[in-house]
Amino acid sequence: MVSTLKHIMIAAFCCCIINTNVARSQSGSHDVALLLAVFKTKPSMSDPLPAFEIKLKDLPPEQKYATYTALQEDYRRALQEHEKRLENAINRLAAMGDPVVQTLLTEYKKKSHKDLDGEGLSQYRVNIIRALGKINTPCSQEIVLQIALGQIAELGPSPIAAEVYIDNLQTKSDAIPLLDNKYLQSCDLRRLKGAALDQAIYEKCQTFLSSPDYGLRTRAAQVVCSDPHADWAWEKVNALVRSLQTVADMPHAGRKYQSQWLGTTADNTYAELTRAMMGIAGLNASHIKPHMQTLEGGPRFCLEILLAGLKDASGKEALKNHIQDIHSGTVLRLMALDQFEKIMTDEDKTFLTQLSQNDPLLIYDLGGPRYEIVDSAFLVSPHLTFEGEEDENEKAFQAFTEEDILRRGAAGRQYYIVRETAQTLLKKHFSVGNQN
Repeated sequence: MVSTLKHIMIAAFCCCIINTNVARSQSGSHDVALLLAVFKTKPSMSDPLPAFEIKLKDLPPEQKYATYTALQEDYRRALQEHEKRLENAINRLAAMGDPVVQTLLTEYKKKSHKDLDGEGLSQYRVNIIRALGKINTPCSQEIVLQIALGQIAELGPSPIAAEVYIDNLQTKSDAIPLLDNKYLQSCDLRRLKGAALDQAIYEKCQTFLSSPDYGLRTRAAQVVCSDPHADWAWEKVNALVRSLQTVADMPHAGRKYQSQWLGTTADNTYAELTRAMMGIAGLNASHIKPHMQTLEGGPRFCLEILLAGLKDASGKEALKNHIQDIHSGTVLRLMALDQFEKIMTDEDKTFLTQLSQNDPLLIYDLGGPRYEIVDSAFLVSPHLTFEGEEDENEKAFQAFTEEDILRRGAAGRQYYIVRETAQTLLKKHFSVGNQN
């Protein structure tokens, strides 16, 4: 309610400012028009690659490379010069302040410009948003917020405007209306990472830690954990532990996350939440150990990794057991080995040697897609999203896909990823050569 009233008051103030300054701004309308014309320009040359592929394909290799390099350098300079012209125009418009806001808003709302194609019009609006952001007054900020929320000329929500608005905020809780918009949540969270949060926005971001969406959950964790308030460490750990406890309930938690990624959705989510927790300001082992008594499985493994990262070896044996367990998650196992290095002692040479010689996880790398294989079978299903009852056609298709992957993988690039990681640690700390 307070936030809504605040925006109403700003909008009214905005209208007053604009109407008061219309006559004053008309004297500079010619300058404004010239600066807006700069917004419509393009770099003096386009990307040379498409034309290069056609026109220069018959050149000798050395001449082809030299020509392409020169063209790319020219193109880079053209982009830099164009950006300088844009930045200069934006700065000059911004110096005019609120009197130019109405003109910028009118230009943004236009459905078309005769001299602009669809791509050009989109970029023109982006430049207008940048100028409004540079003005950075209550009036211009209110307009940017309306653009972000899609309340201007029915043009739809604008992630770029949302980012500009958030960058200008002194009170981050003013970003809550943007976080309530499902089309803007991901970009909002990316923009809030590293920001000092006030209590309202901190609590709002925490609500995403139980999201069924991988991106929202992990980005919210990054925002919460990158906040610099060290006195919130205990509260942050508690919030992230609650998130860890619901990862297994996420949609497709046990399925392969992406074809080019190792691990399941759950495995990757656990890893990202753990990585985020490593950045909590003021984090120490006392924040973690109380949870070790109640957690098991993936959530406990994550906290064991955190303790190792803090050079606390109290959970070392449990950590080693999880590293050896192929069902603990490939991504988490690799992360655990990375942190295990911080608590290793001479007694761990035997553990690493056995791991480097015996771990059964084999990776089939098909030049993009990667698959986890144990004993000539998939550790993680290669099918990304299918769950539930399968009809006969679906079963047949999946069986064909799996046979094709196994056939191509067996004849292609293969490597034991955990063995190689353990071998690297042996060579680094114990001067042990390749024993595979």
